[in-house]
Amino acid sequence: MKRKKNYIDVERKVITKQGMVKWVESSVSLIKDTNEKTIGAVEVFRDLSEIRELETRLRSADKLAALGAMAASIAHEIRNPLNGIEGFSALLGRDLDESDPRKKLVKNIIHGTKNLNKTITELLVFARPLRLNFKNSSISEILDKALFFVTEEIKQKGIQNVTIRKEYGLDMDGLKCDPEKLQQAFLNLCLNAIQSMPSGGNVVVFTRSYGNDEPEGIQVGIRDTGIGIKNEVIQKIFDPFFTTKQDGTGLGLAIVNKIVEAHNGKISVESQENKGTAFYVNLPVNCDYECETFGSRWENNEFLVSQYL
Repeated sequence: MKRKKNYIDVERKVITKQGMVKWVESSVSLIKDTNEKTIGAVEVFRDLSEIRELETRLRSADKLAALGAMAASIAHEIRNPLNGIEGFSALLGRDLDESDPRKKLVKNIIHGTKNLNKTITELLVFARPLRLNFKNSSISEILDKALFFVTEEIKQKGIQNVTIRKEYGLDMDGLKCDPEKLQQAFLNLCLNAIQSMPSGGNVVVFTRSYGNDEPEGIQVGIRDTGIGIKNEVIQKIFDPFFTTKQDGTGLGLAIVNKIVEAHNGKISVESQENKGTAFYVNLPVNCDYECETFGSRWENNEFLVSQYL
């Protein structure tokens, strides 16, 4: 008012009583009487919180797109020599007797290149936008396929004293989704559950509806009786590159979370140390998806490598 000027769309930083910072936009108009004398002013505020949040998300999306392009370029440059190393090592190992001490060294080389290939693949899956192929599917059928591979994994690794029980509680469990992506997500969660039970235990896979008054969607739960997750790390398990295993990349659960969110779903976890962990995946049945897709330059044969927490 001292300057006797109007101010339009001026951004201001406001600190609330709770200590939170809010950005607002204000416009000030002077009030004058018939003699053009300033007798007051009107200031209108507009909350910019939502706009700032959208801008932050947009910047994050741009960074992720750049990361995806960079990862694809690096993967191409690294994978070719890796495949050559693995191939030549396999040929070398074929010519060596089992009693030859060099045979073990060759096996270590092959194992190392496969692990590195796995890490590169997971980085690509996480960094690139997902391409979802929506189909009318059945959750129980998707889970059955995932559990088939879980059973095969148990047999191949000779895991003992692990039982898997299915508790499907829905007669109608159809929804529009990408069944292959969800299958990989459920497979990952089930393998994590088994990995958390080194002395054996029980895994329960169940389905039920969720919602307040009316069912809003399908909830898939995967509950184990394993070692559980420590309270100090449970909030970090979906963060990229966070892992509690020495040989983990920390991308497994981040990718699972990405797949669920791409279906407009939510994933949550409950855990108690030495008692077990339960993951809950909520998937809406009726939803219009707005999913990101690859450009035409991306391959259509990406797959999700199982990752243990």
